[in-house]
Amino acid sequence: MGEQSSAVQRAQEPSGPKIVKFETLVERIDSVFNHIARRAYQIFEGHGSQHGHDVEDWLKAERELLCPVDIEMTETDKTLQIKAEVHGFNEKELEVSVEPTRLTITGKHETSKEETKDKMVYSESMASDILRVVALPAEVDAAKVTATVKNGVLNITVPKAAKVQTIRVSTPEERKPKEEPMSASAEHEARIANEMGAEMDEREEGRLQDERTEQEDLNQGMATGTHDSTHRGVKWPPSYRTRSKAAKPNQGPKDQENG
Repeated sequence: MGEQSSAVQRAQEPSGPKIVKFETLVERIDSVFNHIARRAYQIFEGHGSQHGHDVEDWLKAERELLCPVDIEMTETDKTLQIKAEVHGFNEKELEVSVEPTRLTITGKHETSKEETKDKMVYSESMASDILRVVALPAEVDAAKVTATVKNGVLNITVPKAAKVQTIRVSTPEERKPKEEPMSASAEHEARIANEMGAEMDEREEGRLQDERTEQEDLNQGMATGTHDSTHRGVKWPPSYRTRSKAAKPNQGPKDQENG
């Protein structure tokens, strides 16, 4: 009795479908699309090859060939939770592919039936397909997807991808301290200081120019003997310089005049 209850419990426990990469489903998806396209063209020919109903013909072909899959999606701060109705399909008949922004669900269920009548065996096989591609509202971490099937419902949980943090490195120019704008009073004081500095520079330049002019006059006076010394107030006549050249050594001016 205990073994039977354990077996029933294991049968009721949810099990997961195969998680595959999208590349492994490309061939199957192409086959399904080609099948739908052929059926849609047959519908197109059935109503006299009248154009303008391409979408309607395609959707009608999908309803005939694919089992409907209702999707319910719930988004939280950290995960996306998807519920898909897959009645008639078990976990071994389903394949799930999750990409950062897309979910793909595929499945194939085959049934066969045999009848014996008048020593004749009649065999009939049928296949049901599902194909559902869903765009995800947020980027997810496809490597951490979990999926289970229970009571005809496929439950998929996948965490959202971590947001990439961008660190911006400032340039040397940006790292330089920025000068704060001057207040009106500080700007006024700086302007007055600049004006005073310019006036002092002008005065200093004038003083230096006066000194250069005085030095030039001194040099010229010494050369001609007519320099008016501002320090002694004494004028040296031109004749003194001429006569002093002819004076004897250690002979003063008076000796020269008496001589």
